Amino acid sequence: WGTQFIVNFYNKCDFVWTVNNATAETLRSYGFEGSIEIMPNGVDCIYPSDAEDRRKCMREKYCIDSDTVVFLFVGQQDIKKNIELILKGAAKYKREKGDFKLILVGEGPDSERFKEQAKNLGIFENCIFTGLISDKNELNNLYLGADLFLFPSLYDNASLVVREASAMHLPCVLVDGSNTAEGIEHKNNGYLCKNDTDSFYNCIAEALGDSEQRRQIGINASKTVCQDWDSIIEKVQVSYEKAIAWKKSVIESKKRKK
Repeated sequence: WGTQFIVNFYNKCDFVWTVNNATAETLRSYGFEGSIEIMPNGVDCIYPSDAEDRRKCMREKYCIDSDTVVFLFVGQQDIKKNIELILKGAAKYKREKGDFKLILVGEGPDSERFKEQAKNLGIFENCIFTGLISDKNELNNLYLGADLFLFPSLYDNASLVVREASAMHLPCVLVDGSNTAEGIEHKNNGYLCKNDTDSFYNCIAEALGDSEQRRQIGINASKTVCQDWDSIIEKVQVSYEKAIAWKKSVIESKKRKK
């Protein structure tokens, strides 16, 4: 019944957009048979000329040594974001490799649950729960200061934070086959793992084992994963103009029939 309700809603629309092909396929799987136009998300952040200074500033703010591994997650503190996989993978990293910092930005209904889980896994002292950060400059500094962006969500479609991280040359670790991993090629413009702790750990350990490769992957991501909003708005304008012209033709057709 719920799926049919969703499909009925979309069937009432004149035009349907989705943010990527994977999301369009999800809608198709629900039973929607209408036309779908892909309109991607964009970013408004540009890699800064003083990136290294901002990286140092971020680490000083959070009292993190320059050689300490930093993992970053940005998003709602909700179980549907698969944050438990991050915590379990980080716990295994601590057992196998040693010290790190995991910065989790955001707030949500499961914040306390994740803090308790971090304690139970023995990594609470490695975690920094910042709460909500709305300042763009501060958020960009976090992207610049981190070594890997961890986003194993199976819930999101084409997450903005993945594109923001990529714009800041920060490689992302995502679950292979998830909607938000569309366009990511393993060890080319990001890292892909399976949705289990061992695969997730192996992926981040491999990424951290080759700093030069990781740097190049971050650069590749900035060129292939994200688009600026200005270029996307041009596509939006063309699509709107087509929609307006189509609607006018429908109205004129109805008038002639009367």
